[in-house]
Amino acid sequence: VSVTPAPSLDYTLTPLNDVQYSSCLCANGRNTFSWTMAPSVLGVLNVSVSAEVVQSHTACDNKIVNVPERERIDTVTLSLLVKAEGTEKTDTYNWLLCPTGEALTEEVELQLPKNVVDGSDGISLSVLGDILGRALKNLDGLLQMPYGCGEQNMALLVPNIYILESFGKAQSFIYMRKIKKWRNPRLGWNVNKANMAGVSCTGLRPPQRPQPPWQWRSALLTSLSASPLSSSDLGYASRIIRWLVRQQNAYGGFSSTQDTVVALQALALYSTRVYSREGASTVAVQSPSGAQHLFDVNQNNKLLYQERTLQDTEGKYSVEVKGSASVQASLCFHKYHGKELTTNMIIVDLKMLSGFDPESLGRLSGSLLVDRVDTKDDHVLMYLRELPSLFPFNHTLDIIQELPAQNLKPAVVKIYDYYQPN
Repeated sequence: VSVTPAPSLDYTLTPLNDVQYSSCLCANGRNTFSWTMAPSVLGVLNVSVSAEVVQSHTACDNKIVNVPERERIDTVTLSLLVKAEGTEKTDTYNWLLCPTGEALTEEVELQLPKNVVDGSDGISLSVLGDILGRALKNLDGLLQMPYGCGEQNMALLVPNIYILESFGKAQSFIYMRKIKKWRNPRLGWNVNKANMAGVSCTGLRPPQRPQPPWQWRSALLTSLSASPLSSSDLGYASRIIRWLVRQQNAYGGFSSTQDTVVALQALALYSTRVYSREGASTVAVQSPSGAQHLFDVNQNNKLLYQERTLQDTEGKYSVEVKGSASVQASLCFHKYHGKELTTNMIIVDLKMLSGFDPESLGRLSGSLLVDRVDTKDDHVLMYLRELPSLFPFNHTLDIIQELPAQNLKPAVVKIYDYYQPN
């Protein structure tokens, strides 16, 4: 049997030293062949290898080689996902464009960072006719059972309330048909009621940065709550909403839990105040290479998430909207960076040795970059704000033997990203 990999421009399979890629194989026998693989592109690669029964004058297990007339070749294809090294980063440029007779145009110029991983960059543009459409597209992530600490619960519970509130006030049953799942928040509240007292996983502490969302939320809600709503109030609210939409990320959320909570409330209330069953617009996107993409937004497809992949990852893009309906346009630019100087919040999970208990938790809690220390069963969980790559440091945890144990096995220590545990 001779084994041969299929040629490909996406990867290279290098034979191992001193390995013959043919073998004498009897009925019900098996053999394993290996290569060193070097992918040259990112994404899903299909790797194919064929095994063929070939004529040989050498006896195989003291028997003459027999080549069948049919079914003498078999091919196996396996898929391999090749990911970029480094850290994924996404930049999103959002615009809420509401033309009233004259065309509105926005421009943005893109430039790749120096440490971008080759082949990892991509760009897409999406268009929606509703300011809650992006959150609606990601309902699987917004309408969930709350769990974990107070910050997680707030992020998962509050969007449920505001989005469903907007559904009812706008009387748009199309929204409800698009909901893929709904989970009862009461259960999560009962389970996590104790944790809801704080808004942070690391406990209550003074904010490390200004919190402007509460300020503009108050101003916006005050303007929108006026009854009847004057044109000046609506104009003021519209200016804030346009600024707010610019801060939205690619998934419909915002930069922090607090920002997401107050922003979704503001967007939902604004949506109920400007809801209309009329209007249509056309969106024209001009790429740096000159290619043009057109989108139509009307009352029949205003909730349709329209997206197209673009080719140019550098240069100036322009977005022009003509018509009488408001349109939210988003240019999403993603790429992988090389090595970063710091990480996100890090969890260090230390399992205790059999018969040992931790002793110096108080000292550990006050150590450098340590936000919090918890114990769960026979584990000590240490929350680090970040891990700098160029600044090594040591932490010490004393453990004391409470019960003698023989044949101690090594204890496992896990270190992982709090926001991306996988």
